Amino acid sequence: MIYIKRWLDYYEELFPIEPNQIEFLQGLCNKFPSPAKFLSVEAGTALLSRKMAEANNEVTITDTYTEFISLLHSHQTEITNKIHAFNLSPMDIVRYLGKNFYNLIYCGDY
Repeated sequence: MIYIKRWLDYYEELFPIEPNQIEFLQGLCNKFPSPAKFLSVEAGTALLSRKMAEANNEVTITDTYTEFISLLHSHQTEITNKIHAFNLSPMDIVRYLGKNFYNLIYCGDY
């Protein structure tokens, strides 16, 4: 999708992560044994998922668009290498990801 490729250059400016978002989700993750298992559905650029991985949570992301998954793979860092990324639609997740495996499931990782 051409419009997604154009968005990618400005995505972090259009959808910045607020500190209260990170604090809220990390507070939820802290209620589970470490590392909490965090799933982000339709993760987009995975900005919030990266923050969850930095906090030593076990992170898996999915997105319908391959451009977003490719973006994560193009940023080869210690953090992004720890994130499991799959090009899946929300309808397909149940077929590929384990039942009762995740502690926290989040949709809309912007």
